[in-house]
Amino acid sequence: MHNLILKELQNQHHEIVELKRVLAILSGKEIFALEEKELPDIKSLHPRGIERFANDSLRKRWQANICHNALVSTIRQELSVTGDDN
Repeated sequence: MHNLILKELQNQHHEIVELKRVLAILSGKEIFALEEKELPDIKSLHPRGIERFANDSLRKRWQANICHNALVSTIRQELSVTGDDN
């Protein structure tokens, strides 16, 4: 989702630059070149880094934060069985 928003902002920036160029041509002003900005790598900006996007990240965080008792273990096993079907 964040990448989609950043791409949209980049497209809007590109359109604004083009409009400025058209206005400069129509008004007879000097045309100046604006540099295009590259999209930042969102995954590297995350506080937990690229590790946040590992396949087993959610499972590890759940294991560390869930209170270990019989009921929770049963629920966790049921969730992992239903999660494997998808």
